[in-house]
Parts: sequence; C-alpha cells; structure tokens
Amino acid sequence: MQDYPLPEGADLIVVLPGYPESRQAAEAWNYLRRPLRLVLVVDGPPADRGTILDLNAIRGLERVIADMAMPSRSGFERLQRPLSFRVRRR
Repeated sequence: MQDYPLPEGADLIVVLPGYPESRQAAEAWNYLRRPLRLVLVVDGPPADRGTILDLNAIRGLERVIADMAMPSRSGFERLQRPLSFRVRRR
C-alpha cells in the first residue's frame, strides 16, 4: 500500500456509517500511523454497552452523530466523545 502524504496543515477526516462490526474493527483505526479525525454516523444507540466501550477506545474518534427521529442520549450515557443528533424527518 502506497502512503500518500497530506499537505502540511491538512486534516484527514473519515466519516464512517454505522458501528464497527467488532472490537477488532474498532481497534484497527488505532494502528494507523497518521493523524486522522473520525466521525461516526449511526442510526441510534448501540445494542449493547460494549460497543460504547469500543468507541471510547478509538483514539481518532472525534464525534458520533446519531440519526434519529426523536433525539435522546439514552444508550449513549457512557460515550466519552461529543454526541450530535441529526433529526430524521418522516
């Protein structure tokens, strides 16, 4: 894999749809050797609390955006990153 340098002062921002499929998938982002900012867009709170713990372990995770009809922090209480909501219209 070829490494493409970013221009000085540029940010690498990655927008990911949905939760990581596993703990290993979440941890893989920590192995990258470049500064990056991750934004995760999800459809609501995770099914289990372990997923939030996995998210908290991702160093580059900057924000989680929950796309929900009725915004609620329920299920995200242990998230240690900023949480935003995008209100889904019916």
